[in-house]
Amino acid sequence: MFYIVFWGLVFIFLDTFSGKNEDLAYDPEKQNFVGLISSAAFIAWSRKWPKNISTSLSTGISAITNRRFQSEDEFSHSLSTLINVFWQPVDGARLGIEYANGERWNVSREHGRANRFSLLMYYDF
Repeated sequence: MFYIVFWGLVFIFLDTFSGKNEDLAYDPEKQNFVGLISSAAFIAWSRKWPKNISTSLSTGISAITNRRFQSEDEFSHSLSTLINVFWQPVDGARLGIEYANGERWNVSREHGRANRFSLLMYYDF
């Protein structure tokens, strides 16, 4: 995921399903692959504060329309939330902390949750 900021709006480009082979399912009856419909919706908020501090928050859902022949452990939908705070001590350098939370549901309605904390440093040279 990456962000593009334009006039204070944050545009999020997602690769939720990229490289996971979840866009096709094999139909054993017809002995061919069937394309699955995927969808996602995300909303984000970003704010610049005094002393070169910025924060952002994003949350969203991703889903795949499953077929009856798919196994119970196939991906169905997920929710995610991302919160971060950055400090820019000098031009070209940013230090930050980030919290990410995600939850995934399978076709069987089994689900799992993951949390991640990250310390980040960016330097443009």
